[in-house]
Amino acid sequence: HVPKHQTLNAPDSIILHQFAGDGRPGDAFISRESGLQEFWMAHAVLRIFRILADSAYGNNTVFVSLYKRRPGEPALPLTRRLFNSIHSKPRAVGVENGYSQIVMNWPFLDNKKAMKMEKSPVIAYWTLGVWLTNLLTCTHGWNQASLYFDCSPPTLDDFLNKTLEL
Repeated sequence: HVPKHQTLNAPDSIILHQFAGDGRPGDAFISRESGLQEFWMAHAVLRIFRILADSAYGNNTVFVSLYKRRPGEPALPLTRRLFNSIHSKPRAVGVENGYSQIVMNWPFLDNKKAMKMEKSPVIAYWTLGVWLTNLLTCTHGWNQASLYFDCSPPTLDDFLNKTLEL
């Protein structure tokens, strides 16, 4: 069994929430198990926003998903195609950047042959990879996503002070 990873990135590229679990059940299961929706709703500032997610997450008070045509249905209406067109790149940058930063800096975390749930502490390694990636983002002062969204990450001191307050 290999883990399924979920990360949630802020526009400044800081990974706000992460989850690693058994990847067999799929994205909808991981979404429920991760506690992301509860995390989002419990946060005084975040809860006024919504997360742009893929179609597995559905649409509700936390998630806004891209539209997906189901097999056998006609093409998506123009308004939905336009919505997808406008939001596909920001979603890809925001979602894929966190994961790609982690595996670029810590390639062994993406090695499905080495990262087996029963044979190594996958979740501990992944959590450490997220933490170290956030530290690198703060140290560098930017990455691809923070440039795209024109939102600089916090300084390393600010990040550590806020994180260690928790």
